[in-house]
Amino acid sequence: MLDPAGERYVAEIARRLRAGLGPELVAVYLTGSAACGGWVAGRSDLDVTAICARPLSATAKRRLVEPLLRRALRCPARGLELVVYERAAVEAPGRTVPFQVNLNTGPAIEERITFDPGEEPSHWFVIDLSIARECARALVGPPPERLLGPVARADVLAALADSLDWHDRHEGASANAVLGACRAWRYAVEGSWSPKVQAGRWALGRAGGPAPIERALALRAGAEGALGPTTVEALVAEVRRAIGNAAAAEAANA
Repeated sequence: MLDPAGERYVAEIARRLRAGLGPELVAVYLTGSAACGGWVAGRSDLDVTAICARPLSATAKRRLVEPLLRRALRCPARGLELVVYERAAVEAPGRTVPFQVNLNTGPAIEERITFDPGEEPSHWFVIDLSIARECARALVGPPPERLLGPVARADVLAALADSLDWHDRHEGASANAVLGACRAWRYAVEGSWSPKVQAGRWALGRAGGPAPIERALALRAGAEGALGPTTVEALVAEVRRAIGNAAAAEAANA
């Protein structure tokens, strides 16, 4: 659950999106850990997805982003991750989902504004939309399942495999990489989403390396230290096998 400062902030984000888009705004959803029950004050990002009726001009995109930057609005969390989609893009999402705006801002993350989907790894948006359809909270507009189409399981599994590659290249043996792998593992096995910390606790009961998971959970809770790359690699290999098995089963049933 969000704290009062977080609730005020996401409400203000929704208000500024409504002011910027007017009748073109279709919906605003709080997603990620804040909607799924795993948000931790001071350690989690705030994830917001907005839907607009039609594509935005370059000028409209710049005007929409300006009031949301950290110099214009203080974020009480680690950061804000905001994605704006055209309605048609999310009604029947595929292996890639083009966005209108992708904004990362806040006190503890690098501020980044992207208007070109080709500049960002596509797998994150596939994963995020699948999670949003299952557990997002509407701040504006209808419930998410009425607006966000289902993402094919095969597409989600492919995106999760890509996410493991991304973490390997960019984060290596980090707590976020380990817990992200646990979330992917649980989705591959059970077909449902859970916050990363809950997925880590779920994975502790399975074969394949509780040591890095226990350490990752402790680091996420505020402990000092680091993770050993070798044990992380063993865990990720186990998750890759689970994703591959799930993808093979999905293809056999297609």
